[in-house]
Amino acid sequence: MAADLFSASIVPPMEEAYVDWPIKDNPTYLPYDFEVINVTSSRQWMWQNWTCTLYISVFYVISIYLGQLFMRSRSPFNLRGILAIWNFGLALFSFAAFARVAPELLEVVTGHNGFYRSVCVR
Repeated sequence: MAADLFSASIVPPMEEAYVDWPIKDNPTYLPYDFEVINVTSSRQWMWQNWTCTLYISVFYVISIYLGQLFMRSRSPFNLRGILAIWNFGLALFSFAAFARVAPELLEVVTGHNGFYRSVCVR
């Protein structure tokens, strides 16, 4: 109840303040099946549940502190192999993301009012 009162005092009701901004009606590159999401319902959920980010942030900070206390008297883990795999996976993901985003970005930036449209409109 108190969280609802707090949330209502800071965030106006969605029906009054939320604006559904269309991204692009006719995209240059069609999304893959796994990329298709209901943007309106996702934005509405985030609008109504923004306090979740506060709870997650507090939990994260507390877990860092408790993790430091837990590891204070222990020897460090040997994570070289796992970190190498993680970095390789991150490099693959970064390459795939670049390959997916770069054509759309180039089309927007080189088009009419390119930089303004890419920063202010989208």
